[in-house]
Amino acid sequence: MNFKVVHTMPEELEDIFTEIQVKRGYYLAAMDTVYMVVCAGEKPKDGYSLGVAKIHENGDNIIVDVTECSPKPGVVHKPNPCFPYTVISLNIKPKDIEAYHIIVRNTQSLSKYDKIDLKG
Repeated sequence: MNFKVVHTMPEELEDIFTEIQVKRGYYLAAMDTVYMVVCAGEKPKDGYSLGVAKIHENGDNIIVDVTECSPKPGVVHKPNPCFPYTVISLNIKPKDIEAYHIIVRNTQSLSKYDKIDLKG
């Protein structure tokens, strides 16, 4: 499945970003484009990052493999908490996203990310 990393937060997501960035999980926004925000949650210091390794379809599943990176040893980082995240746009029509089961997992541990629910 084709996807594109979005380097600037889409305006439509700016209002909710502060609420979702503190959670570990993913958030889907189906507007004119389908955006997925994957968040690693709060980390104790700068230097952590999150990236998408690959996305593929498997039947009615969309599997998103992400890689969480820790700070490099020996590099001094600010002791401020950070909130690693990545935003991607999926090459799928917004009306079609409901037909898929989304699985977001860490490439190292294969632990899954839960969907972020802003209502709960």
